[in-house]
Amino acid sequence: MLLQLGVPTVVVSSVEAAREFLKTHDMIVAVDLPYTKRVQSFQFIREEEVTLLIDSIAQSSSSGSPIDLTERLMSLTANIICRIAFGKSFSTDFFPYVGRIVDRLTGHHGRLERSFLEMDGFYERVIEDHLNPGRGFILGWSGHWCNHPTWAMTELARNPRIMKKAQVEVRNSIGNKGKVTEGDVDQLHYLKMVVKETLRLHPPAPLLVPRETMSHFEINGYHIYPKTQVHVNVWAIGRDPNLWKNPEEFLPERFMDNSVDFRGQHFELLPFGAGRRICPGMYMAIATVELALANLLYRFNWNLPNGMREADINMEEAAGLTVRKKFALNLVPILHHC
Repeated sequence: MLLQLGVPTVVVSSVEAAREFLKTHDMIVAVDLPYTKRVQSFQFIREEEVTLLIDSIAQSSSSGSPIDLTERLMSLTANIICRIAFGKSFSTDFFPYVGRIVDRLTGHHGRLERSFLEMDGFYERVIEDHLNPGRGFILGWSGHWCNHPTWAMTELARNPRIMKKAQVEVRNSIGNKGKVTEGDVDQLHYLKMVVKETLRLHPPAPLLVPRETMSHFEINGYHIYPKTQVHVNVWAIGRDPNLWKNPEEFLPERFMDNSVDFRGQHFELLPFGAGRRICPGMYMAIATVELALANLLYRFNWNLPNGMREADINMEEAAGLTVRKKFALNLVPILHHC
């Protein structure tokens, strides 16, 4: 599809054309950074923050009331990002400054100077960390992947058979250890299929980061001219009936004995892109999502609130650069004693 959006714009919605743009005609050269080692070095942060999430849900579960799981998972994302990027927790360490400013306005003028010095130091750290190329890549994935665990839990709530199957796998594998660690996740094969299927139906963003052509070339009989923006519609590719049987159905089993993966080698599943411009936060995102999802399924059973039926769950997507749920996911957690 060719559009005129100020500049010529091509929208690619087929796997064949995506392969041509992202592989055959990809002339971009970039430095390949050792992201996987960086991801491994932050394992303890992910595990600590997931444990805090699970503990907070366990406390809330005693009331038998529904919780806003979307908000809890967004907080998990923010806490992990802030601890990695800035060395401080989002919820407990960043916002006390606001309260201190209020104190100054209510008469505690003697502490005013010290407060501003602290804030100056805080902003200097934020700016320094943002300019630091070793940390800057972390921020790129924050807005994208935080929607994924919410979509995964939404699909599982709509499909109790699949949720039960995933819970049985996790609980049989982990036993009475009390929690799932990242070292346990590799043996959770069905859980990984759930993650893949969620990425197929609900990619982090409907369109990949646009690319711009540098020279004229031809693809499938179409002439593509220089200075043309190219958008790959991964949302459409993930739901293409020519690629996927029953594409609108959430069916993790479609990846059983199937080598299709999301790391950029298979163009029918491109949630993070492909080539040298693949999303650098992919490994961090997947490690966090798998760990959080495994623990949510291991520690809790999940019920719909107020007699709600599976078919009543609203699946509407909010408009924007990312594919997020328009309405929050509210579920009732029932603590499972491991």
